[in-house]
Amino acid sequence: MSNTKFPQKREEKPEFKRGKSEYVLCPVCYSAYYDKSWHHALSEDKHFNEIKEVKFTICPADKMIKNKQYEGQIILENVSTIIKYDLFHLIENIGARAFHNDPMDRVISIKETENRIEVLTTENQLAVRIAKKISESFKDKMKKGWEIKYSHREDPTRIIWKKVL
Repeated sequence: MSNTKFPQKREEKPEFKRGKSEYVLCPVCYSAYYDKSWHHALSEDKHFNEIKEVKFTICPADKMIKNKQYEGQIILENVSTIIKYDLFHLIENIGARAFHNDPMDRVISIKETENRIEVLTTENQLAVRIAKKISESFKDKMKKGWEIKYSHREDPTRIIWKKVL
């Protein structure tokens, strides 16, 4: 039996080492890492009154944004001006709700060029949720024909609509 180590898949690598008796704060969004996950505030920790070491580091979501990385991408082509306003608000509201539930779930950007809208998210599941909600909310105004493209190598999930009324 050899001691050969196989590389871990991306999803198997821990974000941080084991939960330690310390806090990690993000200086960009002020999220706090404790109890093995990111939270919006330290005050949510039931052990907040205990004396613990505090470290500062940029959280994974802010690192992605800084490095221009994303996990979810939605592309809407041939978007009618009739639904653009409602579409933007729907995307922003879903993004705000996702961020409220988890500080690592974020809509990074919503870019518009002529008849095309591109949405980037920090989580691929958030992009899928947004796409499903768009489809549900605008089912009478949008043609079916969107598809979700998952990569086998942990690249971003892409959701593409070719014809949006």
